[in-house]
Amino acid sequence: MTPNPGPDAPTRSLLLAAAGRAFARHGYRAATVQLIAQEAGFTPPTVYAHFGSKRGLFEALVEELLADLHTVLGRPLPGGLTLPQSLELRVRDLLELAERRRDLFHLFLLRPYDLPDLGGSREEDAMLSRYWEHVFSLHADELGDRTPAEAALVMEGILYAWVKRWLASEEPGIAHETRRLVELMLGGLCPR
Repeated sequence: MTPNPGPDAPTRSLLLAAAGRAFARHGYRAATVQLIAQEAGFTPPTVYAHFGSKRGLFEALVEELLADLHTVLGRPLPGGLTLPQSLELRVRDLLELAERRRDLFHLFLLRPYDLPDLGGSREEDAMLSRYWEHVFSLHADELGDRTPAEAALVMEGILYAWVKRWLASEEPGIAHETRRLVELMLGGLCPR
């Protein structure tokens, strides 16, 4: 379902935001259309008119999050950056996205067992891995005996664990920890 840029866009945005909060707080299965509509200040028929079903609403949230990820990962890195600078820039972008979309990150990282199977493509599943591998391939000479693919796995694992820990906490933000996270990752990867 593609976003509707017409006059109903504010209603759609309110419903999506309410759904993200409800899914994160109650889980996908327990969050009802009634609950989501009520939280957004609408009635269930409004949800059905915009999304067709709870699943349609969830699919729209997934599309929004993927679009946000594509936007972040699609920004070119400035030329001449060192590996730590490249990583800090992009990790900060991703952590700021996690802060803005905390409900969705919470849902996907802390409650994945509760989500419907959307039959996602392998292409989307590997998007972040391919991105990190590309960044590391631009700095392969700084990786010692590690390959860009190995470095990408380490980066992804540490980033996943870091964000998951933050989501389980009451901390308001995480982007301020960018440098610490990158230093941790590089300390375990690069030769001294």
